[in-house]
Amino acid sequence: MARAMSVSPNAFHEDGSVKDTLKTVTLGTGPYMYRGDRDGNIYTFVRNPHYWGEPPEVERFHVKVIPDNHARLLAFRNGEVDLLVGTRQISFDGFNEMKAAGYGALVSEGEANYTRFLAFDVSKAPFDDLNVRLAVSYAIDKMSIVQNIFAGIETKADSILDPALPYCDVQLVPRIYDRQQAIALLENAGWVDADGDGVREKDGVMLKGEILYIKGDPMIDDLILVLAAQLKEIGMEMKGNGMEKMAFHAEYAKGVAITLYQTYGNPWDPHTTISNMKPDLKNDYPAAQALALVKNGNDIIQRLNVTTDEKEIRKTYHFVLSEIHDKATLLPISYTRELALHNTDKIKGYTFYAGQPSHFNVAGIKLK
Repeated sequence: MARAMSVSPNAFHEDGSVKDTLKTVTLGTGPYMYRGDRDGNIYTFVRNPHYWGEPPEVERFHVKVIPDNHARLLAFRNGEVDLLVGTRQISFDGFNEMKAAGYGALVSEGEANYTRFLAFDVSKAPFDDLNVRLAVSYAIDKMSIVQNIFAGIETKADSILDPALPYCDVQLVPRIYDRQQAIALLENAGWVDADGDGVREKDGVMLKGEILYIKGDPMIDDLILVLAAQLKEIGMEMKGNGMEKMAFHAEYAKGVAITLYQTYGNPWDPHTTISNMKPDLKNDYPAAQALALVKNGNDIIQRLNVTTDEKEIRKTYHFVLSEIHDKATLLPISYTRELALHNTDKIKGYTFYAGQPSHFNVAGIKLK
């Protein structure tokens, strides 16, 4: 498991059963130990005197729980907090504001943290038609989205998995934003606006539906509004339907026209995301639409998950990523990055945690 934790053998009896001690004390092997005092808002960690490796530079640190984004940023500005890490902790606007004010502001490099994408329900109209899916691909202005919603921090995605990830360096021809091309594809497929109401129809069926997404992030709400507006310009009426995570998955199982989702991210990409592209999983995970139009899609993923042949792995990745692109079953929107803000009066620099940049890396703190 990517989140495996090493626990001291002193936590177990000789027969392997867990001692009662482990119920109240953390017997880890890391450079820090929890001091034990807490008030529900601040947790203090100190150097572990029994640590087997080189002692860390930071003697102690406090984790302060501040649920609200605005309050968190205010605490940082006021000097109550010296380091914020991760897009869950920092809004893009707040990040750029602090950067302009001279605070230490860092963006993770290397592979994308994960990819935002749209998944189409290819089992029924209108998205069982390749021309309609391609029309959406040409109608979405990704550059405008990454610049205006994600402040240029996220980058335009042309493949469902960042080419910098293992096995994902497949040459694909990007589809450039072209509204007229999108309109032509719809009209050639028989979707026309006969009554002039701004929504196309075909055989008495209107080109409309919903975009299902997990709510809770104001930026995603803005993204949905922009996507709906861009699709409206080609005569497609799609309304956002934001739900809590569990309700989202239950609703998706019923079949939804378009779903906004994301890959698993580091360190699970690309392997976990590819594994979930089995069509049999279509009632559980949007990525399963990737190979839904391939007769032997399940077998392809099954064979991939048991082979150790590098040539076969690369061949399969090439097929899967090319299939997604050519059939437009999934539409990548943007590659995400992680953010960090630090107080330059106390902290000289910060290095993101390798492989999981959204995780707080105490060892990556360099003091002044």
